[in-house]
Amino acid sequence: MKQSQRIVKNAVFGILASFIAGLVYLATVMVIAHKVSVVEFGKYSFVLAFAMFFQLVADAGLPRMMIREIAKNPEGFAPLVGAAVSLIWVASGAICLLVALIVPFLHFGTDVKIAALVMSFATLATFHAAGYSAVLRAFEDNELNYLGSVLHKILLLGLILLAIRLHMGLVGFVGAHLVANLLLWYFCHIVVSHLYARIKLRIDVPLWKSLMVAALPMGGGVMLR
Repeated sequence: MKQSQRIVKNAVFGILASFIAGLVYLATVMVIAHKVSVVEFGKYSFVLAFAMFFQLVADAGLPRMMIREIAKNPEGFAPLVGAAVSLIWVASGAICLLVALIVPFLHFGTDVKIAALVMSFATLATFHAAGYSAVLRAFEDNELNYLGSVLHKILLLGLILLAIRLHMGLVGFVGAHLVANLLLWYFCHIVVSHLYARIKLRIDVPLWKSLMVAALPMGGGVMLR
């Protein structure tokens, strides 16, 4: 495929996927707002915002730096991704510990505290998924990345509807996010493993330092916004 054709393909798929995923997610939020009380919706909104902030802290722009490094050396991408995925595990562990230390001091009920903790785990799953999707984006196979995003939003909507039908409340909503995000992570992992190479985790402290130094300015800007 010519580069011009690849650019057009990625642009078309990107626009369609963004529109569909955005529409489905909007429907998800509207369904929750319509079906639960104002108090329950407020709890859900807080828990989601709390978890997403810490997901951004963990992310710190690392997947974007992975795309750059893979594009610079596509033949040797597997060791690089293996080290980067290991770094993602380290960052996720540190954030989980931080969240676990902060949650007990929140001025909310036990249900909200537990939901905030579990939702943090759920959003960190998307961080891991982004590590694998960085490979797809670096090799410009964006249609697979977009497919995963759309399927994720559709699955989330279905799980939210199931939670509402079963009257599970906040626990059901958090569980829906956790299941959908874990499956997105698994989808990205399987696609990369089958299309490119199996990624083996490895420790590379110099590379970790290089990635973090390059990623922090971008990640810091995202966190501030």
